[in-house]
Amino acid sequence: NKNKVMGVFEVSHGTVNFSVVSPREIFIRALLCGATNIFLCHNHPSGDCTPSREDMTVTDRIKEAGQLMNIKLIDHIVIGNSYYSFREEGKI
Repeated sequence: NKNKVMGVFEVSHGTVNFSVVSPREIFIRALLCGATNIFLCHNHPSGDCTPSREDMTVTDRIKEAGQLMNIKLIDHIVIGNSYYSFREEGKI
């Protein structure tokens, strides 16, 4: 509840321009370590940190799934030459 980091997990290792991530894989880890909040982060090898349509869709799906389990998605950060925070942009 105090945002103490309880674990850091790699749930997907993609190709140069695509990665598959499942809410199931994320929440298995969150539930096993007793997390009440989660934070997502991924990189864009191109350097452009603008989230793709798929990034936005996945973020929404994970947020909705978390709400069902009372696990809050705190933020989703996209890293490139800079960064994009869904929370700072009001998307979460």
